[in-house]
Amino acid sequence: MLQQRLSEGVRTGNMLLSLLKTLNRDVLLQERDLKNDLTEQKLSVGQVDLGYQNIKYQRKYLLNEISRCRDMQTLYQDVPLVPLEEFREKAPEHLVQSATDDHQLMLNRLQFELEERKRFDAEKRRLLTVKLQLTKANKIRRTQINKAEKQLEEYIQSSQSLQELFREPVEPVRTHKEILLAEANAALASSGATTTDGALSSTMSNGDATMGSPSQDEKAHIETETGVDLQSRRHGEE
Repeated sequence: MLQQRLSEGVRTGNMLLSLLKTLNRDVLLQERDLKNDLTEQKLSVGQVDLGYQNIKYQRKYLLNEISRCRDMQTLYQDVPLVPLEEFREKAPEHLVQSATDDHQLMLNRLQFELEERKRFDAEKRRLLTVKLQLTKANKIRRTQINKAEKQLEEYIQSSQSLQELFREPVEPVRTHKEILLAEANAALASSGATTTDGALSSTMSNGDATMGSPSQDEKAHIETETGVDLQSRRHGEE
């Protein structure tokens, strides 16, 4: 009776021990699964936290960049742009119409300023080319003028020896009328009259006081050769 109870107790103990082992194994398996789940959750939370930290860093970086951009002194602020009224009058139509906000308006004004400066630079280069051509032409002409002046000085120096020849007195050239009048006076002198024009007028005004007047043929010859009307001249002197 006692042996039977002991056997049943051992059997029951073995069953309970086996159940305990089974429960222990299940607990260990659950613990391992929970640890795995916890590890996965930790990794997930770590990734989320890392992403959050990255986002915070990016936000801070972007805020710093925005602040730097707002405080940065750019070149366009010192560029002298054309006035807004002139821009709207002279700028192309697409630049004026596309300026929907202040930012785009500034970009369009800078674009127009760039195009204008390129045009002025091209005009400047063209004028510089013309200037160089004119400078070269002036140098050539200056060289020619200097050469001509040098040759002229040589001609002047070579002609100084001829100035002695022109210092001698030269008998003045008489006109044809003066020659004819001299011949008429010589003819009158050979007939007893004076050789000067004043004496001839005095003789004609005094009539036949000193000697007879020239004959009609002589008067006609004198008038024809000299072109002087003796009778009219006589009346004028009287």
